[in-house]
Amino acid sequence: MAIGIGFPNLITTATTVSGGSWSVALPATNVRTRDYSQVARSSDALTASTQIRFDHGSAKSARVLYIDGHNLSSAAQVRWSRGTTSGGSDVAQIALRDAWQITPLVRSGRDHGVMMVLPASYSARYDLIEIQDTGNAAGYVEVARIGIFDLIVPTYSASYGLQDKILSLSGAERSPGGSLWLNQQRALREVAFALPYLSLTEGDSLHEVQRAAGMTEEVLYVPDLADQAAQQRFGFIGTLAEMSAVDYPYYRARTLPLRITQAA
Repeated sequence: MAIGIGFPNLITTATTVSGGSWSVALPATNVRTRDYSQVARSSDALTASTQIRFDHGSAKSARVLYIDGHNLSSAAQVRWSRGTTSGGSDVAQIALRDAWQITPLVRSGRDHGVMMVLPASYSARYDLIEIQDTGNAAGYVEVARIGIFDLIVPTYSASYGLQDKILSLSGAERSPGGSLWLNQQRALREVAFALPYLSLTEGDSLHEVQRAAGMTEEVLYVPDLADQAAQQRFGFIGTLAEMSAVDYPYYRARTLPLRITQAA
């Protein structure tokens, strides 16, 4: 199992967005914002309408696509292409793939995003995301946030003891008469693990991620580069929940514990 940490997100408020047919009130440019209430909504569910093109202005290295806060149905499929021209796929492509790799008890694109991982990092100026979900019961496709990240993949993965947590924002109280008062909110995912044997270069890279991301900027957690079901069940865009020290317990090797909480 190889873990990956993604930073930074190439999709920013400055990224040029085009393609497809999207609502004037809920345009495709909304996928650039970190406000999950500002969704992009297609005009209809036709395949020609449900695509998005990104222009980064210059070639950028990336390995992972993440589609978050979506309403994709159980039959939806996604294709991701990277190219030297808008809409091109000459650099890299992940062919049409089922958006849902797991069958959760409650199917919600707010809880489980769509993650697509390339076999290596590729540098390209343009990205194309094509969604096929013509049978969507809503009659449209909706997406809150898109992330495109390069990855740091440590040579040695997390040590035993990794924790996949659930951070519940709900609460329950009792009235003076004993009635149960419920405040049902979202349950966010959180992961905590330690990277026990980082090379000096890997330690440098992750220390720089901590410095640049702090506890406010987006990072991507990829739990397993090869397991698509695990990627969807446990992977997410989030923020660092603590700023742990990079330790030097060994000669020419470092360790770093990390805790990441899902964005919402």
